[in-house]
Amino acid sequence: MVPMSDRRHAEEPTQAADIRICDAPPQFDVVAALTASLTPSWSAEREIDPSGETSVVVLSVSDNPAHPTFVLYEEEGLVQVATVVGDCWQSRRTFRTCQRAVAAIVAAVVLTNS
Repeated sequence: MVPMSDRRHAEEPTQAADIRICDAPPQFDVVAALTASLTPSWSAEREIDPSGETSVVVLSVSDNPAHPTFVLYEEEGLVQVATVVGDCWQSRRTFRTCQRAVAAIVAAVVLTNS
């Protein structure tokens, strides 16, 4: 998984429960926003890799290899959305806010379903 920039100070605890992707504004929950916006045939899950980096993975619940998987993460203070189809990395888009990244994922899912 592509690492996210970590803006915490070294002395702060790094418990998984404290890590929130897109922490500005703190009340914006990416997984909740995606879950509310996506059809039931899509899933959004927060993932934490072994090094403690957090990402949100959006994938089709069907096993259709033509459906993309979207990975939302932070890098250098910006929100990134990677698109993977099958085992192939297709693209990466950069957004200034999580809200815009979520809107782009939802729009791409709508296009995939049409």
